[in-house]
Amino acid sequence: MVRGKRLLLFSVFSSLLLFSAAASGWAYPLKVGDVISLSDGPGTTNGGEFKANLINPTSVSDIFRTFCLEKFETFYYGQHLTVAGISDFAMAGGGGASDGKDYLDAKTKYLYYHFSIGDLVGYDYESSDLIPGTRIDSANMLQLAIWHIEGELGTTTFNPDFNFYTRLAYDQIIAGNTIGIDNVRALNLIKPDGSKAQDQLTMVPEPGALLSLGIVLLGLGGVTRRRFKR
Repeated sequence: MVRGKRLLLFSVFSSLLLFSAAASGWAYPLKVGDVISLSDGPGTTNGGEFKANLINPTSVSDIFRTFCLEKFETFYYGQHLTVAGISDFAMAGGGGASDGKDYLDAKTKYLYYHFSIGDLVGYDYESSDLIPGTRIDSANMLQLAIWHIEGELGTTTFNPDFNFYTRLAYDQIIAGNTIGIDNVRALNLIKPDGSKAQDQLTMVPEPGALLSLGIVLLGLGGVTRRRFKR
């Protein structure tokens, strides 16, 4: 009986690990209240790619790459920025904001989701951050596309032919290719003095994956209770 209980517990634990990994997917390990800093990556637009670094009492770790949503809010490299929210909108964004909320466009979500999972068409992932004409050009084109889609470049009129990535995102969303875009959120960032910094893009777990994980946990809990009662 003892051996049976141990085997069941091992099975439950293994299942939890498996489903936890599935639920997290491409999500980045951030929560409200965390402190991050941003450092420079490829790109010469005064935007991304940025390297997002999680700061804790003992270390600073480079956890993911990101792009900014707002062109005219600022920060400086290494500045400690507090995650005030992980939401579907930029706070007080420049273009299209209402009541201090500038909701993310599905086209932006499409581009960042595919950038994050490493399959964005035409993006030069392989070359050095520092070689001109390669990854730098990719980063510039993607950041400008995001700013254009989000209305940060002085016009609220969207032009699919602004650059390669605006056309790609437009065509894919029109075609209904929206898998994964609900993982994309805005990191609402606050400077040490309480003022707003440029909000950045991030990834969270798929809501459906979390629901599935909850259902599995409930099921495993029921099986465990029935087994132990015998």
